Amino acid sequence: MKTSLLTLIFLCLCLFCNAQEKTQYEQFKNIENKADSLKKMLQFEQSIDARMQIVASDSTYFTNLYEISALYSLSKKPDLAFYYLTKATTLDSSITYLVNPDYIFIYQDSRWSIIRDLQIAKYESISGKLKNIPLAKMLWEMKMKDQSYYLDFFFLWDIKQDQEGAMKIWQIKDSINKDNLRLLDSIIIVSGWPKISDVGREGSSSAFLIDYVSHKKFLILDEAKKSNSIQCVVQC
Repeated sequence: MKTSLLTLIFLCLCLFCNAQEKTQYEQFKNIENKADSLKKMLQFEQSIDARMQIVASDSTYFTNLYEISALYSLSKKPDLAFYYLTKATTLDSSITYLVNPDYIFIYQDSRWSIIRDLQIAKYESISGKLKNIPLAKMLWEMKMKDQSYYLDFFFLWDIKQDQEGAMKIWQIKDSINKDNLRLLDSIIIVSGWPKISDVGREGSSSAFLIDYVSHKKFLILDEAKKSNSIQCVVQC
């Protein structure tokens, strides 16, 4: 009875936080748009400075704290990345942000697994137990890798007009896609398709994204190679 009451209280707090989060977004939308534009230009420090204006006004806006953490990850400053990631997860109970591809540079740090496991515990207290947590973790990491390096790719393609540099990034992504597909195939052979009841919605959708999008990327990349054009790749 006591456990059920605590869960109910925690759920009510989460619903309140979600409503507050929507209000905070509307309040800081212009600053966030500026920060996102700077990020696309790979001007991470300037983007952080913009987001720090939000922190000065409201330090409880955890989406902003996640973004600052991710920007520090992209800047290769892991200590600051984990500092703000800890602040964000203290205020939030979701696992959605743990598949952010910007964390590609810090997810192998030992501090990552500690924060992730604490977040899983909070998530399970609200949404129910994940039957296969090791598989869920694996799928989250696969999705993170799948979505990584787009920032660099589109900067080179759209901003710098550097097709050669963009193709080098795409070759990295091509290698990641192939590794992900091989791993997903082995998972399906052993355990079947990852179900929401086993790995949660985020884990199951990660499997779908890797399967569908990766096959699409291969087809587009082949077409790009045949036509000697990167334009085909950008359409993916």
